[in-house]
Amino acid sequence: MADIGAPPRRLNWKPRLIPDEQAIIEQTLCELVDEMSCHLVLTTGGTGPARRDVTPDATLAVADREMPGFGEQMRQISLHFVPTAILRVRWRDSQTGADP
Repeated sequence: MADIGAPPRRLNWKPRLIPDEQAIIEQTLCELVDEMSCHLVLTTGGTGPARRDVTPDATLAVADREMPGFGEQMRQISLHFVPTAILRVRWRDSQTGADP
């Protein structure tokens, strides 16, 4: 836990736009975690039911384990903002690399 009086840490983040190709998504996720030591990687897009929507599949392919329940919670929260969100979102909640 952080010290209450300590100044907040600045987040160092960089967005990336990559094609909806499973191999490229997997390679990018591995690079971010293994080479750049990212502790949190957020993905968006490619989560619908279309055949080209492979982001959850790519995430699972490189993950060490899933995090049950997290995706369901995010779906519930999303429903408050977009009532049809449940129809177009496949969450993949997983961990890879060293424990935080």
